[in-house]
Amino acid sequence: MREAWTWWGVETALAEDPAPALVALQRLHESVDHPGCLIDGMIAVACDAIRDDTYALLATADRCPNDALFAWLAEPPRAARLVADSLRGERLRFGAPLAQVLVAGGTVSDGLGDMPGTDDASDLWRFHVLPWVAAPSDCAAHLEAMVALERHVRGEIPRDELDARLAASDDLGHPFDLMMPSTTAMLQTSQGSTARHVMVRAAVALAQGVGSRGEVPVTHEAALARLRRDHPALLPDRGEVSFRYERLAPDRFRVTMP
Repeated sequence: MREAWTWWGVETALAEDPAPALVALQRLHESVDHPGCLIDGMIAVACDAIRDDTYALLATADRCPNDALFAWLAEPPRAARLVADSLRGERLRFGAPLAQVLVAGGTVSDGLGDMPGTDDASDLWRFHVLPWVAAPSDCAAHLEAMVALERHVRGEIPRDELDARLAASDDLGHPFDLMMPSTTAMLQTSQGSTARHVMVRAAVALAQGVGSRGEVPVTHEAALARLRRDHPALLPDRGEVSFRYERLAPDRFRVTMP
């Protein structure tokens, strides 16, 4: 999937008329807007980064249609929502249905239905079925941690409350000791992708202003002031930003993540 998106991005950047290709890229962007599990969320976040790079390439080459460029610049970050939705989907897809069956006195086969590969040696059995039978308390702790992560990513609970919930998952048995690191890593994915979303758009917006003003802002604070004036949807009115601006020459600058 990632390779396909990279190819589409390159094709869009090289197209003689990028406008139709950008429309197709937008449809792809919308097609991954509803992740159903963790891997769906990771794919969507990675594809967003490729799409952002495509817009940045077109904008720096002065080849991006103005309406598409301004719409892209005004887009709010969606990584947090994608990650939260993928955490919820993962929990509901693999955990909740089987848990409900077991609590109701059913059997594992009742929860799996016609799903293939449920013999004792299969990965599905070892990672998604057997743990529910052998270690229900660990399953409950894992699901509680996923709920806390989702709520924190959505901004519903503070970090200290999340840390307290995660502390209860420190001593989980196998395979939850393998599953938890990849689950909690989604928090870093959300934060890093959100920061990148803002940074790439800030760089493009500042570069677009060089031609009309003749030179780039002198300081980090001046750059933020220009962005807040010209692109108020891009930055919050106050508080810290996720990137650092540095002037290199009258017509050159760089933005980096601290």
